[in-house]
This record gives sequence, structure tokens and C-alpha cells, in this order.
Amino acid sequence: MARAPVPLPRVGEVDRFGFRHHRLFALGDGWQVLETSNSFGDPPDFAAAADAVAASTGAPVLAVFVSGGDCIQLQTALPGGASGCSHLPDVREACGVYKHDPVPVGRPPEDVVAELTGWAAAGGLTADPGLLTRVVTVPGPRDMHYLRWILFEAVGLPPVGDPVPQYLDPHAAPFSRLLHETTCMARAAFIDWFDDGGTLPAWVSTMLAVEWDVWAAVYDPAADPVALAARAVRAREEFLASGRLRPVAGERVGEVPDTPWARSLVRTLERIRRED
Repeated sequence: MARAPVPLPRVGEVDRFGFRHHRLFALGDGWQVLETSNSFGDPPDFAAAADAVAASTGAPVLAVFVSGGDCIQLQTALPGGASGCSHLPDVREACGVYKHDPVPVGRPPEDVVAELTGWAAAGGLTADPGLLTRVVTVPGPRDMHYLRWILFEAVGLPPVGDPVPQYLDPHAAPFSRLLHETTCMARAAFIDWFDDGGTLPAWVSTMLAVEWDVWAAVYDPAADPVALAARAVRAREEFLASGRLRPVAGERVGEVPDTPWARSLVRTLERIRRED
């Protein structure tokens, strides 16, 4: 959740959270909620992502990562660099089940309530400390997907209504087959090339570029679905004509493309490698 004068999918650093934008909600006065995810490598580095979006928009950011409907990683960020990390359903306890980045530790509820109240004030909102206390301390099990909406109301935002209409359905043909089948193979080939070298098949970059542009077009009124559909069909035809699913062995040939999709993918790969 963040505040911006343009739809959140068009904010430059939002892809640090994810580029597969599923639903967008407009809450008024520039406040928006974006549900997004990555193709792999979740969860992202929430602290780095929240700080980057806050710096880009000049407004506070409140991010939640819902793990299996069982728990939430809660990340706050302010444009000046202040940030905080907590874990729900009970902030007094750390998570012993799911992976989080950064790893939240148990915190006193009053500290989290004060942090969220200050976060709201920095964004011109008026939080409800009593409701916040109930949100961050009532033990589970609870529906984390529902709890996030209560959290947003507790920091002073209006109830969330219907999502913003999409300009393109990424799950409809011809995009569905491209995004759910072929790009998985393209991503695997890119990772092999990045890690082990060789020559990257030309269809891989074509496919991953189309995937990125399709998801970017979902909430872009200037997008051209017909042109994107034609690109998706050509990308799949290029893949089928290639007959090559993996890089040719040898020294790595070529540089990482200077494109948003490649930068995002490499950033995720480098973080995963550091963790390994």
C-alpha cells in the first residue's frame, strides 16, 4: 500500500515487490493497494523494496506478505529512511514456519502500535490505536487475507472497495499459455546461462520481455492488447522453431540485457545466491 499520483504499477520501484500485478485498489487521495507477486524467488527483500518505493513516491509505504494465509510479514517505510518489520498474527512472536526477508522478530505490541500510528500521521492519516492493538495482538489462527484489510482501516484508510478494472487479462488467450508454460522454460534457461555460462537462445530474451510487458500492461490505459497478443504469438513461434531449451555449453556469451525484466530477474538471483 502506498500513495502516488499515478497507478502503482507505473511507479518505477514497485517491481522490487513483484511484476505480476493481480489486483489494484484505489482508496482515494492517491492511496492505493496493489496485489503483486514475482515469477519466483518470493518473498522479496521487503525492507529494500519498501524503502525504494517510499523514496520514489515521497510517501509512506505499508507492505504485507501473506504466507499461505497463515501469517503476515508487515513492513513499514517512510521517505526519510525509517522502517520497521513485524510479524502477524501476534507481533510478540516470531515466525517459525515460513521464510521472510528480513526475518521479523518478536516485538512489544505498544512499539508496533506506536510505529504504525506514526506511519499513519506521516501520511496525513489518523490511526485507531485501539483497533491496531487488537489487530497486532489477538492470537491466531486467523484469516490473514482478511486481517490485512482490517489493518489498512486501522491506520486510517477507508474500506477497500472493488478493484480497478484491468485493461488486459493476462490469464486469457493468447497470454495464458505464454505466461504459464513457455516463460517457465525461458526463466530456467536464463538461470542456467547466468549461473553456468554458454550461449543464451534468442527466444529466451524475447519471451521474458513479452512476459514483462504483458504484466505491465494490465493497468496501463495506453497499452495495446492486440499488439501484445501478436508479440506473444510470435514469441511462442520463435520458441517452437528454436528446438533448443537450454544454453549451448561453454563460456558465457553476451551481457545481461539492460532491460527492466533482466534487472529484476538478476536482482532476485543474486539475493538467492547470497542466501545460499
